[in-house]
This record gives sequence, C-alpha cells and structure tokens, in this order.
Amino acid sequence: MNDLHSKPLPSLEQSNLLLGTYARDAMKFLMLRQQSQYLSSMQKLAEICANLIKNHKQPVENIINQIEAIMTDAYEPNRQSVLERIAQYQDMRKTINLNMLFGERDDHRLLTRIDALNGYKDTELKDIIFNVITDALNHAEQAYETVIEHTNFQIFNDSPSISKG
Repeated sequence: MNDLHSKPLPSLEQSNLLLGTYARDAMKFLMLRQQSQYLSSMQKLAEICANLIKNHKQPVENIINQIEAIMTDAYEPNRQSVLERIAQYQDMRKTINLNMLFGERDDHRLLTRIDALNGYKDTELKDIIFNVITDALNHAEQAYETVIEHTNFQIFNDSPSISKG
C-alpha cells in the first residue's frame, strides 16, 4: 500500500491546484493514447484525490465536480492536440516508401495510431470524464485505502480504462 504520510502533505489550496493539473494531464494523455503517461498522471491524480478525501475531509462529490469542471475547460484544447497528432501521423505516412523493407509495417503502425486517435477525437466529453474519474477514484480506493462514499460511483474493474490501439 502507498502511504500518504511518507512526504509532506500539500495544503488544501495546493491540493486543489494539483488536482487540476493532474486531471488535465490524465485527460490529455488518455486522448492522445499515451498509456505510460496516462498511468503516471492517474497515479498522481489518485494520490491527490486520496489526500483531499482523507486529510482535508473534502466530500467526494466536490472532487468529482472539480474534475468535471477542469476537464470540461480542457476538452477543446486537448481535442485540438489530438487533431494535430492525427495530421502529423498523416504527414508521416506520405513520406513512407511502401517498397522499402519496413515500409508496409511502418505504414500499418501509423494507420493503427491514426485510427485510435480518431476514436478519441469523437469520444464524448462525458465518457472521457467518467473514465478518468472512475480510474482515479478506483486507484485512490485501492492504493491509498481511501473510503469512497458516493452513491453514483461504481468500480467496474481494476484496470485503467485506456484500451489498446
């Protein structure tokens, strides 16, 4: 189990600022399909959620509302990042020589990435928010022994919601 007391705890104000940073990062990395960065951001988001709940006695509902507001504001810039990455991969595809030894493999790899990004480009904001909040609270509950008392929160599984692609 992780221990929130192994380092100095951030104040309530610092925790709220960190919550915003980690929620935005988690959303961005989820939408860009960057799994290791998503998992790192998710761990930090879960830790700060646990800190807010356990040490600052913040209601889970307030934390959920904060994350929703933060991610709503961050959605369009993150969506633009996804569109830019798609365009970047499409430009890279134009430079691939399919007759070269690894040309077809590289083209297929880029097509797979483009398809995955296209899926998140059109994913509804509410679904992304739900996935990030579910992952964060699930991890806070498991890794930091945080009691989550929220009637609408349900744990679906142990794994983060980022899928292969």
